[in-house]
Amino acid sequence: MLWGFWEGVVSREHGHLVDYNNQVNAAGQRLIALQEEWTTSLTGHAREDGCFQFRGFLGDYDAFIDMGQGEVPLHFKVLKGDGPLVINLHV
Repeated sequence: MLWGFWEGVVSREHGHLVDYNNQVNAAGQRLIALQEEWTTSLTGHAREDGCFQFRGFLGDYDAFIDMGQGEVPLHFKVLKGDGPLVINLHV
């Protein structure tokens, strides 16, 4: 849990992510790195059979499928389960 992030505003010593000069400190840089690590961002092409596979984290996803005449948006959730999530898209 994070109550604040500016130095001098957070009650815990070394509990800030941004110092008095508005510079992100080591803890803030680690948080940014974790956000990038935990974000799935990719582009690719479907196989000849129309399938596209990826590994991702649990959570909400926004995908954009380019069908050659503009992008088709697709929102889906990856929930914890025993097997892979399969989404069938009919366009």
